[in-house]
Amino acid sequence: MLVPVYNQNDGVTAYVTTFAAINRNANYPDYAFAVLDKLLSKGEMNEPRIYGRLLSGVPVYTGAAGGEPAFAGSNPHQHLRDQYKELLEMVNQVRFLTSVDQEMARSLAPVRDARDSTREDVEETVDRVYTTMKMMVAES
Repeated sequence: MLVPVYNQNDGVTAYVTTFAAINRNANYPDYAFAVLDKLLSKGEMNEPRIYGRLLSGVPVYTGAAGGEPAFAGSNPHQHLRDQYKELLEMVNQVRFLTSVDQEMARSLAPVRDARDSTREDVEETVDRVYTTMKMMVAES
């Protein structure tokens, strides 16, 4: 099941959680670009040997507009493919997750995943995460 994150622009925000980049001080930027170009190509992204276990079932290449999305390492049920395609057409905003976003998700995961979390556990965790995030913002 895909859960859209609706935004104030009557669309959906896509969150970029993983990306690749080349440092501007790289000794061999052309070679680095060639490696990334190969690893992020449609053929490689659909190669189970490389991405199958890591991204199983995750849409990794959308192809041309209106084309069918490809899913790494698996072939999900048609309703998931249809839902993804519909959601993709609604995206009108993209946001990269920051280190603060990632810290929040990492820190909240244990209390979110625990079956026996109490309201007090949640409140204590949120308070601790909020304090950590404030410190991270102050340091930046």
